[in-house]
Amino acid sequence: MTQRVALLATGGTIASVRQDYGGWEASLKAQEILDRTAIPQGVEVRCYDHSVINSFRMDADYLLGLAARLRELLSDPSLAGVVVTQGTDTMEEVAWFCELAVRAEAPLVFTGAQRAADHSEPDGESNLSRSLLVAADGKARGLGAVICFHGLLLGAQQAAKVHSGAARGFGSPGTPPLATYDEAQSAWRFGENLPLRFPTLALPDTLAVEARVFLIKATLGDDGTLVRAALKAGARGLVVEGFGIGDVPPALGAAMVEAAEAGVVVVMTTRCAAGYAAPVYGAEGGGHALAQAGVLFSESLLGLKLRILLMLLLGTNHSHEQIADLVQRKQSA
Repeated sequence: MTQRVALLATGGTIASVRQDYGGWEASLKAQEILDRTAIPQGVEVRCYDHSVINSFRMDADYLLGLAARLRELLSDPSLAGVVVTQGTDTMEEVAWFCELAVRAEAPLVFTGAQRAADHSEPDGESNLSRSLLVAADGKARGLGAVICFHGLLLGAQQAAKVHSGAARGFGSPGTPPLATYDEAQSAWRFGENLPLRFPTLALPDTLAVEARVFLIKATLGDDGTLVRAALKAGARGLVVEGFGIGDVPPALGAAMVEAAEAGVVVVMTTRCAAGYAAPVYGAEGGGHALAQAGVLFSESLLGLKLRILLMLLLGTNHSHEQIADLVQRKQSA
């Protein structure tokens, strides 16, 4: 039985070729990308174009437009799933936003490339072919938005860009992939005990996001200057990637408390590639004291994902209590 899949192209390295001025730039549209790709047997592809840009140019308004387009496509019951091609720079953030805002049951697969379309050994063609196979596969239904890259299928919540240029550019540190591609059988092998999806958000039909959410990484001796600058800039949300399990230099901790007392939603996570934050240590700058002063601690999400979540929750007028419940909720397999 033929499965119909939509291909929505947005640009990125997978759509990039070298220009006369010497640099690479996104220029290929969906059908041009598909024409370079081996379409899996039993899959029919419908091509759509949303944009032709590199993903470092995407912003909060772009997220809203993309989510609306995906909601429209996924309202078509004849589609088994949707594949989105985009740049890798912000893929982990865009896929996560769409997991929260679109909340599809049909597979919503993000993919791209680390090497341009006119490279002597492009990787986008195999990534797209395998993504089409995932989108048509009933086993992927209900997994949410995913990233398909270099033989790995990763949940949007756990996926991270782990290398700036290597073909295996994405991983999920601390969490096994949802599936791996079996080259010998040309098929996806799904794992067991897959991680739970993040809770469904209560969102209005018309979405909005709050762009004034800032992400700061704690560093040795940090004196809180960046936190106070964010406050002056009108921050409504602040995510701090603390040391280890969630501690910061005393001066940075004092600035975070100032922000929380001013009504800013302040969330602590870890700057480590995997793990969680918890209010364990006492003393000035320690997580226990910060939690007592109103700083929230996330045990499920790291910095980039927390920022996207806060942007959406604040933009849709969730209360502080609702935000605290979602941010601090524990998840397990």
